[in-house]
Order: sequence, then C-alpha cells, then structure tokens
Amino acid sequence: MDKLDLRYYLYHAIEPIDYSKEDSLYERLELFLKTGYIFKGVELAEKIPLEYRNKVFGCDPYVYFALTVDNMLPKNITSPYGEDSAFMYHIESNLAFMFDDTIIKKFEIINLPSWICYEVVITSSVPLTMVKALYYPEKNILDLIELYKTNTNDEYMLREASYLKEVFGKKNEKIKEKLLLVLDNPKKYLDGYYNKVEKIKEILNAYDYDIPIVSPSGYVLDKQEETKYINDNYGEVKQLIKK
Repeated sequence: MDKLDLRYYLYHAIEPIDYSKEDSLYERLELFLKTGYIFKGVELAEKIPLEYRNKVFGCDPYVYFALTVDNMLPKNITSPYGEDSAFMYHIESNLAFMFDDTIIKKFEIINLPSWICYEVVITSSVPLTMVKALYYPEKNILDLIELYKTNTNDEYMLREASYLKEVFGKKNEKIKEKLLLVLDNPKKYLDGYYNKVEKIKEILNAYDYDIPIVSPSGYVLDKQEETKYINDNYGEVKQLIKK
C-alpha cells in the first residue's frame, strides 16, 4: 500500500459538531467543504451558514495547525516546549485535514506562548484547495502489525526498564486479539473498518476533493489493496503473533 510520510505535513482537526451524534462528524466535514475554508475564529460568525453559528465557536484571529513531534519542517515555525503535543491533543483521535509546507511559505506565521507544543499559528484563513490528504485516526491492519513489531523489538526500553515489559505485553495482547479477529474473518473486518472511510470518500467526492485518506502511520487507505495484503501475508501475520 502507498504511504505518506506524516512528518512533512501540518494538521487541522475536524471535530464533530455534536459528539453525541455519529453523523455529526460528517456534518462538520461537509460544513468545511461547503465553505471551502478553515476560517479564523473571528470570521466564523459571518462566514458559516446561519444554522451553524450557535454550534461552531471561535473568537481569535488565527488558524491553528499541529505537527508530529518528529516533524521534518523548519524548526522556527513552532515551539517544541509545552505540556502537551498539539498532535496528540487535537489530531490523534480526530479526522484531520493535512497540508504540506506550502502553508508556511504562503501565509504569515506568528509565535504565541502556549502550553501546547508543536503547534503552528497562521494569521490568515486557509483555503481547502490547498489540502493534500485527510488523516483518519483508526489504525488499519498495517498500522497494527507495525505497532506489534515495535512493541516486541524495542530492546532498549525492555532492557532499561523492566516494568515496560508488562506495559508492552498488555498492549500487544490487545493488538493480537484484533489481528486474530482480522485473520479469522478478513471480510467482516474490512467491511466494518471501511464503512466510515467510504462515507467520508463519498462526501469528499461530492465536493470534488480528490485526496487520499491515510491511516495513523500514513498508509493510503484502499480496501482492495488491504484485502490483497491480508490474503498475501496471512501466514506471515499468523506466525508473527504466535511468537
């Protein structure tokens, strides 16, 4: 499967308008696509449709983007110091727009003191014509396999702090359970995983956004490609989780 390097992108979260309603995420995505911009907070009241003005709030003159902590973008665009990572705080559990470094070349950046690190602050509203991909927060089969291997092979962590053996062990038991379910019934897993992905693709296509949707490790999500991967590597994955 094709893969994007997440370290070279800037992220802006797409959070549901109402967390109690599943379709609210799609509604928020459509709202972004209808207006065609990530607006500064001070512009929201006049730019978004009337029916949303009491649901989506904003009051400051900036647009915020998150970076991965190991990002490969210029170091002067953000601060590495803060209590929480902007990516971990805002992006890891949300759908998000992904932009490349054109953003930092085209728009003015302002450095603000903040308790969040690796956050880029832009002084302009940003058109969605510049978006390159969509980040999807749920791990796919390749993400799970990579994480399982990392937890198993992180020799430094296991050697220097023995209590981490238990931590990694518990994490891998959960991953193993998921992988066993996948191998037991690949179609059921893929249908369940891609149900929301395909709904998101439909919305993007309706507004003429032909952009990839990527997993937490950067894999471009493709149901046919993932089906082929599971079929081609069934024995290898089975052997991996038996070790």
